[in-house]
Amino acid sequence: MNIRYPSITGKTPVEQIEQLRSFLYQLVEQLNLQESSWSNLSVTSGDRFLYARKSGAAVASESTPMSTFNQVKELIIKSADIVNAYYEEINRRLESIYLAQSDFGTYSARIFQDIRENATGIERAFESLQEISGELEKIIATNAYVRQGLLFTVGEETLEEELGQPLPKGAEVYGVEVGQTTMVDGVEVFNKFARFTAYGMTLYDNNGNLSAYITDSRLNIPNAVINNSLTRGGFVETINADGSSVERWVGV
Repeated sequence: MNIRYPSITGKTPVEQIEQLRSFLYQLVEQLNLQESSWSNLSVTSGDRFLYARKSGAAVASESTPMSTFNQVKELIIKSADIVNAYYEEINRRLESIYLAQSDFGTYSARIFQDIRENATGIERAFESLQEISGELEKIIATNAYVRQGLLFTVGEETLEEELGQPLPKGAEVYGVEVGQTTMVDGVEVFNKFARFTAYGMTLYDNNGNLSAYITDSRLNIPNAVINNSLTRGGFVETINADGSSVERWVGV
């Protein structure tokens, strides 16, 4: 293993410290990679296994193209001497106002829409305020949003239930997300959101917990109402007008 002396060419102390920090990152990664290659000699001749440190012991895990990509990506970012980033964003606000007055009172409605666009997607945030003043005081406030584009990047979790299959860390998930919260006189009466992606459709309750989902291989719902008929394997269950049901075998 060839370890070189650091190249310190910065003109200012700050530049010299940054060069030294970059050298230390590269040195640590080089040593870690060298240690992994030594360990692999006793286990496998290929790169089918990666090694991670956990509780002071070497733990083997199966290598995948995505995990290899993430490791190299992390190495490049940590040891980078030059980082260039470009970010472009467009922001707009639209507003609508409605007012009606009569002997019964005053009704007003204001709706705002904030639009944010960048390379990862478009987000539209809505704010609606309906108010009645007079003898009857009533306020209904609604906040909603529609996001389309990059919804999230997979972290340590696999999201098997949500996506119908495990996804590796670093995988990007694109789609549409819709959420809404409604308040009546300061009391929350509705708060939910849903996502639609290439993996399926998912519904979440007011606590952000997954309540129902449909993927390419599974349907999971807490309750179901069948109005006409339900087919399960070779059996068809038909709902009669009086609410009773009849099950018959039709074959597969």
